[in-house]
Amino acid sequence: MDQCVASSAPNSPTSISAASDPAPAGEVGTVGSMPGSAKLEPQLTQRLVRTLFPHCKGEEDVDEEAWALVTQPFKVKPLAKVFAPQGCLECRDTGYM
Repeated sequence: MDQCVASSAPNSPTSISAASDPAPAGEVGTVGSMPGSAKLEPQLTQRLVRTLFPHCKGEEDVDEEAWALVTQPFKVKPLAKVFAPQGCLECRDTGYM
């Protein structure tokens, strides 16, 4: 029997997945339903990105250690400018739109 599960909550990623149950005991099945085989579970996800509020974003120095950690295993030169949220009355002190 096939199942399809969809879940979504406000301000969280959307996820849809489908999975098949294995064949009943004693039934000869396909490769996907053989004992010990992994289930195929396709997933659709949404990654949400927050945008800095242009009125109060502030420039900060690049932390070399953090940059190396984020870009590993690639060797990428640090950016010339990095901006961070500061917060103001217009953005309700969040720093984001």
